[in-house]
Amino acid sequence: MMLTLFAAFEDEFSHGMPLPRSKNTAMIGLAQALKDSCRETIVVDGVEVKYSCPASERPEVAAKELTDGLGGAIEVAVGRLRKQALTKADLGRLTGRILAALCRTGSGGDTYCAVSALFDTAGVIGKSAPIRIEEEEVEEAAVFPFLIMPANSEGSIHPLRVAIKSEDGKAFAEIVTTSLLDVHLADEVMQAGTGGGKGGGGKGGMTKPLVRLAATIVECVSLDVKVSDRERSLRLRVE
Repeated sequence: MMLTLFAAFEDEFSHGMPLPRSKNTAMIGLAQALKDSCRETIVVDGVEVKYSCPASERPEVAAKELTDGLGGAIEVAVGRLRKQALTKADLGRLTGRILAALCRTGSGGDTYCAVSALFDTAGVIGKSAPIRIEEEEVEEAAVFPFLIMPANSEGSIHPLRVAIKSEDGKAFAEIVTTSLLDVHLADEVMQAGTGGGKGGGGKGGMTKPLVRLAATIVECVSLDVKVSDRERSLRLRVE
């Protein structure tokens, strides 16, 4: 089933499958976006955003330093393209757009949801044998055989990378995040949890994954204040 799935969608998995715009984007306020983003390792144009103190101790300091780092990169990129400076208000709007994308994709949240949804709809669903309820034979509901879980290993979530780019006269911020996800057979995980698994071998009785995926979300956010264009895509590869 896994081989069939990857063979059928090889091009899409490697080049990127379009994702819908997150419904949560408009609901994320600037204060919450800053709070969430400061917890991540963020690299802007190849330079990691450094904080003078832990974000957990003085979140207001980390928020300002992150805003300054993003704002500076945006200001330079847009100025290079248009040969004119952004107003303070416009710079704030653009920085807010990127912060919303950063906090939404941080820690692999969007990646996990996208891959789970993909595997929940793209495979062959098998039904188990009928069961009896009060002397009446009832067919058990279909259960998808895969279980997606964040990889239990160091480096399972990569830094969030922001690159300020321009193509065909259009400036945009490209935000890339990669997470490692384990694909298990649901029955094996259930058996391992009850002590009945065969050849589990994982930590704490967890079975070895059927396959480990590197899942990458790429989001491009327009740096044109007059429009709010953004594109998102999901790329998958087997580790």
